[in-house]
Amino acid sequence: MVAEEFHLPTPVDAQLRATLVLGDGNDRAIGDELHKSYFIYMQRWDEVQFATSASRLALQHMVSQERKTRMVAEILRRARATETVSYQTRVDAKKERRYSFK
Repeated sequence: MVAEEFHLPTPVDAQLRATLVLGDGNDRAIGDELHKSYFIYMQRWDEVQFATSASRLALQHMVSQERKTRMVAEILRRARATETVSYQTRVDAKKERRYSFK
């Protein structure tokens, strides 16, 4: 389905084998591209959650390592360009905005 949606020239690029683990208290999906292993952990069967997790893993699998490296570098560049703001500063700013409209 992912291959069709993204018009992949080789649909096999979007195919992966995932292991479903039921009974785990922490619902999550884990993909290890290096070892080509993919797991979906669920407390109990949930069709929608399974489909969402499987599509996330398929999307992760489609992105090349080169592109992931570029994306991570860009995310880090943007993160370094941000400024840390304390919680109290945000609270004060919110109060200030609230009172400035009265």
